[in-house]
Amino acid sequence: MMNEIFDTLLKDIDYKATADNVDDFFRNRVPVLQRLSNDNDLLHIPSQSLDGMPAFHDNRNRAGNRIDRVLEADHVCREVADTIKRCSKLTQDILINRYVRNKLDRHVADVIGY
Repeated sequence: MMNEIFDTLLKDIDYKATADNVDDFFRNRVPVLQRLSNDNDLLHIPSQSLDGMPAFHDNRNRAGNRIDRVLEADHVCREVADTIKRCSKLTQDILINRYVRNKLDRHVADVIGY
């Protein structure tokens, strides 16, 4: 009965597309998030200019937007790390060696004993 439920729930999953999305996420998106997250030196946010000259203001809070992006990137990086920690040891080894240590597939296979 339980296998029938899982078969029904999982039959429409496109495993190739899912694997491609995961690969894209770890290869392309996580590094960008990590760079943003590590760029959380909020001391480099420019302060307002007080030179007394009139200036055009477009009412955008660029400093606030930058802070929001950095904090969101940091949050996502922490969530990804937490999610990996919840994976099985084998899955952790695969993800860390492939995407963190940038090892080739054959080297990952050696590490995990395949």
